[in-house]
Amino acid sequence: MHTKFLDDSYLSMFKPVEVTVNKKNKDPRDELEDAIRDFRGIVTKERIMSDLKTHSAYEKPSDKKRRKHREMLRRIKKISFGKYDEENE
Repeated sequence: MHTKFLDDSYLSMFKPVEVTVNKKNKDPRDELEDAIRDFRGIVTKERIMSDLKTHSAYEKPSDKKRRKHREMLRRIKKISFGKYDEENE
């Protein structure tokens, strides 16, 4: 068993994420569902899960370059598509 994972210096590298959900004065059964819905919205808005996914595994430099290029093309396509709609109106 490796003690590296139990070492405090290793665990201090990670910072916990705190998300607060406002309580609403409703039926107690609905509060949990609303809190979960609010939590999902906050996590999505803050892009916590996408950051976790990107940092969870090593990405080869060539794959990273390819991904950045695809994202750039997607942004250009989205912007040019929006301009095309504005010109036709």
